[in-house]
Amino acid sequence: MLENLPIATLVAGINNSLDILQKRGIPISDWDQKKRELYRLKVFGGKVYFLAAELDRSEQKTNKENEADGSEKQAAEKRTERGQGNA
Repeated sequence: MLENLPIATLVAGINNSLDILQKRGIPISDWDQKKRELYRLKVFGGKVYFLAAELDRSEQKTNKENEADGSEKQAAEKRTERGQGNA
């Protein structure tokens, strides 16, 4: 059943799963660069890219506080603005 879904739908499902893991405090680390954590997949030009950031522990604590306030998107935007959200 999943094999027939469009790419965008599959990516949305993966992102939903990532959201759940992040809310549980479970990071998904880059195998080669352990300091980088996966936080989103994006479809751009028909290709799928992963977005990962190298976060320090103090920033992660701030992000968890932001999520508790319902501002998870703002935290992700801040990471991207600082240039840390590059794939």
